[in-house]
Amino acid sequence: MGENTKLVLTALYQKSFKGTNLKAGDLKKEVSPSQIVLNLEKGNLVVEARKLSKQSYFLISTKVAH
Repeated sequence: MGENTKLVLTALYQKSFKGTNLKAGDLKKEVSPSQIVLNLEKGNLVVEARKLSKQSYFLISTKVAH
């Protein structure tokens, strides 16, 4: 996130899953379906996302695009 960025988490859902000893950065795929919606109200953001399953989505809304 850039300086003076305002980011609001508007929705978060993650299906239950059995944990492992792996760190999140070591996972090669999702552990369970998830749905995330963010609203970037001001500023800038760089995101690195892994490939999602068909049941999952990661959405970022801004004033000019969804």
